[in-house]
Amino acid sequence: MKRGNIFWGVLLIILGSLFLLQRSGLISDVFGWFWAIFLIFLGVWVLTRRMLPQDVAGQEAFSVALQDARELTLDLDHGAGSVQLTGGSAAGVAVSGVKATGMELKHRLVGDQLKVEIDAGPSVIPFLGPDSGVWRFWVTGQIPLTLDVDAGATQLDFDLSELKVTRIKVDMGASSLKVRLPVSAGFTRMDVDSGAATIDINVPQGVALRLSVNHSASTLDVDQGRFPTQDSRVYQSADYETAANKVEIHLNGGANSVKVW
Repeated sequence: MKRGNIFWGVLLIILGSLFLLQRSGLISDVFGWFWAIFLIFLGVWVLTRRMLPQDVAGQEAFSVALQDARELTLDLDHGAGSVQLTGGSAAGVAVSGVKATGMELKHRLVGDQLKVEIDAGPSVIPFLGPDSGVWRFWVTGQIPLTLDVDAGATQLDFDLSELKVTRIKVDMGASSLKVRLPVSAGFTRMDVDSGAATIDINVPQGVALRLSVNHSASTLDVDQGRFPTQDSRVYQSADYETAANKVEIHLNGGANSVKVW
């Protein structure tokens, strides 16, 4: 049985029980009691979902065919909750994942560019989002990828190591971003605009970096053994200009904590 069905079932039992108590003369204000019990139950439900195993069994899967595309643009919009994105989609599939209530999917092929738009909606509301509480997506590593992310209060976990990402744009609010960058994508540009966020960026060994910091981070932890500082706001690998695989990162906004390693 899906956890969303369990949620609604328990909710109806609570409401029915309160009406029964009213008819028995034990309470007079059904909805006064209902909202108090509902909020307690909602809190217990959210905590329980976070402790349950996060598998995707029994979920509704979706996939977008690669068709004849030579480039992929993925626009991801997410309000609140958790998102995991990684490589590993099946051969001939551009994007696959778990689809549930609260998600909207659009895609179209324009010339040789496939454009996929995903509005994942919230994953912290019991009757919306996947049963695991985490939206999971798998992306092809066969063709170059442009990734555009717009997130609110979201936990983003991206493993892009096996993908050919040429451009990453992340606009987020009070969120956390954990990302492992591509191993062999040639040149990648990454722009992050954030509010009060936690940012953790892993640059794989063998990939050169140029990092530009344009925000007032309260904590900035950069591996200067690999990426020595050029001035107070720029860090760069010694072999950046000649490296076959490199990434240029621009961090903007007021992030509270940044780690680049």
